[in-house]
Amino acid sequence: MAPLLPEDVMIEIFDNLTGDANTLFSGLLVNKLWCRVIIPILWRDPWEIARLRQKIKAYNFLYVLCGCLSEESKNLFLDLGLNFQIHYPKFDYASYIRMMNTHYFNVSITKKFCSKDRDNIKRQLVEKELYLLIISRSPAIKYLRIEFPTTLEYPILSFPGANTSFSKLNKFFCDAKRLPRLFLIDLANISKNIQQIYAKNFDVDETGIAKLIKAQTRLAYFHLESGGACNGNGMTINKELESLAPSLKHFVVTSPHLPISVTSLYSCSLLETLKLIGKGFYDKHPTNLNRSLTNSSADAKFPNLRTLYIRSTYAYHPITEFKIAENFVARSGGQLHSLFLQGKFKKEHVKPSLLQNVAKCCPKLKFLSVWLTNDDDIRYLEQILSSCSSLRGIIVNTFIDVKIGDELLMLFKRRLARKLCKFKFNDHFHFSQSSFVAFMNSWSDNDSLQIHVIDEGIFAFDYGRVCT
Repeated sequence: MAPLLPEDVMIEIFDNLTGDANTLFSGLLVNKLWCRVIIPILWRDPWEIARLRQKIKAYNFLYVLCGCLSEESKNLFLDLGLNFQIHYPKFDYASYIRMMNTHYFNVSITKKFCSKDRDNIKRQLVEKELYLLIISRSPAIKYLRIEFPTTLEYPILSFPGANTSFSKLNKFFCDAKRLPRLFLIDLANISKNIQQIYAKNFDVDETGIAKLIKAQTRLAYFHLESGGACNGNGMTINKELESLAPSLKHFVVTSPHLPISVTSLYSCSLLETLKLIGKGFYDKHPTNLNRSLTNSSADAKFPNLRTLYIRSTYAYHPITEFKIAENFVARSGGQLHSLFLQGKFKKEHVKPSLLQNVAKCCPKLKFLSVWLTNDDDIRYLEQILSSCSSLRGIIVNTFIDVKIGDELLMLFKRRLARKLCKFKFNDHFHFSQSSFVAFMNSWSDNDSLQIHVIDEGIFAFDYGRVCT
């Protein structure tokens, strides 16, 4: 009897159940066709499935994987005193593996084979044999993750089959402190089509990172993270980053100082997401880099920018992210959906020009964080509520000596749009019972409403009774 669904259709259906391991496991028992379709899906990343199941027996798949080893390797394991029942596989399980996470790899082998004696040499031998097996059998490792606390101890890019296996790498996450010497340069010679790169402690090997991104043809997501001080104007990655501008859609920087030049940043005009996270963007003493970021006369445009996130952890500095955010908002093409600003500020840093620009340039805005200092800012916020009809969530911040809580609630009641249903207030707001009751009464029982407060002390009354 012919199957009810063609095999390719079943593959597409089960692909959508990748995160539901229990359902996939139950499907193995239906018939041979289902088993043949589901096994490759389960074995794409067996470590992640084992982690989600959180059972020591979940690592039993390693015994199955060991069954794919050569007889010589199996005998080596037995000589090491690794007593386990050798499975003789019905499938070439190693060929289905698409994800490699060195930390999960290390943990699983330690728990399954070395939990009693903590024999590091034994662990290293088992790891190496399994790396050799997977890299030689898998035609396409799509995701490679190398991070703390595990250091990659083997030259996996020189293992047999590495040129084939890693040539289709799509996503790469690394901590440069955990890589063998020249690893990034070797990877650049093999992997040319990486779409996502997350480089932690990239300043340890700036040259390697530069060569890696230079080799890519369609890099769409790039995240640089470092705890060290970097002078962006002298970085070796600037030229290569500019060459990636046509494909780069998402750029994230987490660093004490902007690690690239402003020229390189402005060249990435097709960005959809820009996140600048760190304290050094806004030093106490203005630098050329600060002036460039806050220079409103620059010609850069970001017509596709949808998410702008800027966070500073530097307290009480004269050059703030407000001006930088204002300039990016003004250069956006009206597509901005999310604008988030976080940091420690003084009241004098907050200028109304940012609110005015948001009202003018962001008609499609859905999520927003704002800082308010007086009644004038309430009026500017009303302009935003009027022009941004798609707004769904807002984070409102103020300062300890500013008393505008009731006026703010009256604004939200007066300008209430049912799409705006998520509110978050910092701990400097204070609301009277009458204004809060009036605000709550403006909502019908069927409308969704979420209110998040940092400190319930902003309510000097039984807010729970009012809400119910």
